[in-house]
Formats: sequence, structure tokens, C-alpha cells
Amino acid sequence: MSPPLISTASCTAKFGLCFLLYASLASAQQTTPSGGLELYQALKGFQVSGGTAVAENLTLKRDRAEMIFNGTFYFDPPIAGRVRGAVFLGNGTFRAEVPPSEFERENVRRLLKADVVESDFNTAVLRFSDDTFDYIGKNLSPAGAPPAGAQELAREFEPRLLKETGANISARLAVSILNQESPGFFLAQFDKGKRGRFTLVLDYQSRLPVATFDINGGEKGLIFAHRGAQDENDVWMAFYGLDDYQRGRVQYSDAFDLVAIRRYTMQIDVRDPTKVLRTEVRMDIESAVGGLRAIPLVINESLPEYESVRLKKALRLKAARFVDGASLQAVQEDWEGGVTLFLPAPALRVKSFQW
Repeated sequence: MSPPLISTASCTAKFGLCFLLYASLASAQQTTPSGGLELYQALKGFQVSGGTAVAENLTLKRDRAEMIFNGTFYFDPPIAGRVRGAVFLGNGTFRAEVPPSEFERENVRRLLKADVVESDFNTAVLRFSDDTFDYIGKNLSPAGAPPAGAQELAREFEPRLLKETGANISARLAVSILNQESPGFFLAQFDKGKRGRFTLVLDYQSRLPVATFDINGGEKGLIFAHRGAQDENDVWMAFYGLDDYQRGRVQYSDAFDLVAIRRYTMQIDVRDPTKVLRTEVRMDIESAVGGLRAIPLVINESLPEYESVRLKKALRLKAARFVDGASLQAVQEDWEGGVTLFLPAPALRVKSFQW
């Protein structure tokens, strides 16, 4: 049997976490001209100074969701060769038919008192690693000074969503870009309509539904809204991809795992449990995909926003490095429910790996 290509060890103190990693890396060309951390920082610096496009009855279809825009898109400058985000100001409509599921039909009726998810909106924020820009950016004009409202939406979007859900959207985009996911990731948040602020997520690798909402039956799409008074999120609808419904079958979410844990050992020091519970963990893991460049890990998903529990009690990344001592790039933000590791070069797939 082939040896593991990636081996990690993590050690936790009271609120600290560190990673040690050994990896066999391919000599293939990197998927982006910059490293993973630089890509992440560029995505995190989302701003709408990359040009505009006027939309007149522009229809954007994403899976079962249909959006119609009348107004102006303000784009983020290209990152790793493509535009990855936009802010929309104007007016539009959103509509998503409920999938053929009695549970989802009853859930939409209970939460929205309707048989379909639909709303108008006046603002939208879009983040994506797919071909969305090819549709909404056809009439691109040179960048001018964007209105203050557009910049404010871009600036406030991710920190607010991170606090409300624990999802780091820039990290999710970086994983998608570096690992060359196909189809890519798509998220749109709408506001200033009859339904207030709500969010559509299309994640065909099922990463965000699993990590953020513990929805792990292979669902690709979510429509949700934050309940500010309760510091919780209502999932209006969760659904498989249209192709899944047409085939009549779907893979569970773990079919999209990037790595497999072949060995997991843990040592726990309970000699002074009132002060610290010290844990040392080692995971031997194998890459399940070729060209692996980014590994997302979930560690704080069960901690809520309520009373800032996720901020105060989450495990925090202290260090990430290879077993030989070389530094390993990694990111974890305040309020985040996970950690993302960036490899310096693509990792080889283990040929003996089987689901």
C-alpha cells in the first residue's frame, strides 16, 4: 500500500491550536501566480473598483434560482485572472421553486407562508469562483468612483456573514480557486426587499452546507436568513442540484472530501482539568484528489454566535508548519468555524485511495 502523502499532527492548549504537516508535493505548475495566502488576502480585500456594467432586465439563472436585475453592477478587480465579486444597486426579483420534497415544501410554507421562495430586492452582493461574470459583466465599462453605498456593502458583507454563520467566504473562494473546483462556488446576498436580507449559496462540493449548517446529505444549495434577535439562521430551503433530481440519485457530502484520515491518535493530559485540558492529536491523511493546494478544516462549527460564544471559546490557530519546521500558510479569522491550510505546491493523489 502506498504511504500517506500528507501527515498532520495538531496540539491544542486551552484555546490554542497548532498544526504539523508532512506532504509529498508534485512539481506541477501552481494554479495561480501567487501563493494561497496572497490569494486569500486579495479575496478578503473585496472592493468594487474594477468597472461597472448596466443591467436591463438581465436574467441570471443559477441552478433552480432565477434572478432578474435592473440597475448597475460594481465589480471587484480581477483576482487570479478573473473577477470574483460584485455589488448590485437598483431593483430586481428573485425566485426559486421548491424542490420535489414534502419536507422542503412544508418548511417554506412554515417560514415564508408561501409555496415558492421569491422576493424583490434593491441591493445584492455576489461572490463567486464560477462563470457568473461572463453573464453579468458583458457590458463592462471602465472603473469610475463607485458610490459610497456600493463600497459600504462590499466592506460590511463578509465580516457580518462571518459573525452570523462562522463561514469565511474568502477562504471558501480560495479553496475553490486553488483546487480548481468545477463547478465553482456561488453566493449572492439580497436585501431591501419584502423578505429583508437573505442569502443564496450554491456549493456543488457541499463544503459550506456541511461546515456551517451541518447539512450533509449531499445538498448543494441553501437559501437562508439571519434572525438578528435570536442570533440564529433560518434555512428556508436546502436542495440538491438540478442534475441530481433529474438522475434520481445523489452522492452524500463525504464523496467530496479532499483527504481521508487513515490513522488518528490522541493523547489527553487531564492532570489539571480546572485550568487546562491539553490534547495532542496526530492524523495521517491521504489526498483524495490530484493537485490539492488548500485543505479546509472544521473545528468550531458547533459554537453559536449567541453571547459571542464562538468568538470567546473557539480553538485558535497558533501555528502551522511542516514536520521539518518549515512554515505552512494557514488562515483563521475571528468568529470563524474552521481553519484553512495552504500547501506551497499541489499534492499528489494516492492511487490506492478508494471511497
